[in-house]
Amino acid sequence: MRHFEVVIEKFNKSIFIDIDESKDVIDVVKDKILYNNELRVDRGMDQTIRVQIYNLTYANGKPQKILEHASYMPVGVKPRTVDEYNSDLKKILETLPIEFRGYVSSSSYEEGHSSGYDEIINLAQSMAEDLNKAIDAYTLRIKPISFVFKKA
Repeated sequence: MRHFEVVIEKFNKSIFIDIDESKDVIDVVKDKILYNNELRVDRGMDQTIRVQIYNLTYANGKPQKILEHASYMPVGVKPRTVDEYNSDLKKILETLPIEFRGYVSSSSYEEGHSSGYDEIINLAQSMAEDLNKAIDAYTLRIKPISFVFKKA
């Protein structure tokens, strides 16, 4: 069993891990960082963090800390809050004619709510883009038609 200290400067945090001899330290550290809910960044921020991996050993009864690897690794994004979700959904729906807003809102929620706010927003964005393309094409097709109204 090998012992490591992983120093994450951005969060001013150290994680101590024990790794089996057969496993790659970089892969284990990436998994620990990517799936650690405490190590998340806000939306729009750089999603990479500088990580230093120190091998911890003992020599002559004293602990030794030897830098084994230093690099940048990906980190997750904090989950979307209710306020962020409502704000983002409102912006998406405002791009659509009012007649389509309820459909996009309810359909994206129905299809994506079990996966979280991010999935609902992704679905709503995709549906809005598709609908807007279709609406634009339809508008171009019907523009040349002029209506003549007869007075009674």
